[in-house]
Amino acid sequence: MGDGDTATTIVLGFIALILLIFLVLVAVAIFVIYRYRLPLRGIAAMAGALVYLVSPVDAVPEVVLGPLGLVDDVGVVGAVGIFVYRLIQARRGLVEPGGPTRPAKR
Repeated sequence: MGDGDTATTIVLGFIALILLIFLVLVAVAIFVIYRYRLPLRGIAAMAGALVYLVSPVDAVPEVVLGPLGLVDDVGVVGAVGIFVYRLIQARRGLVEPGGPTRPAKR
């Protein structure tokens, strides 16, 4: 085995890891959409985050900073996760009977 075989193995492993992460995120997105009947803006936010993860254009490029360049990707996924969580919580409060009670006015 030469250096070319090792480099090819590393590149293919990295591509397989990225593909696996992408498929897991798509599966989680589909589950959340159907399970919680997510509104369109939540679906758009998740789709935008997935496109940002796949696109070669980054706020902090991985090519220059290596693994540290993934910080912006993690931030985007985290922000969208919090946004979708709050959408689901708001929808539960509106839809479920006996949702969050409001304090009595004095």
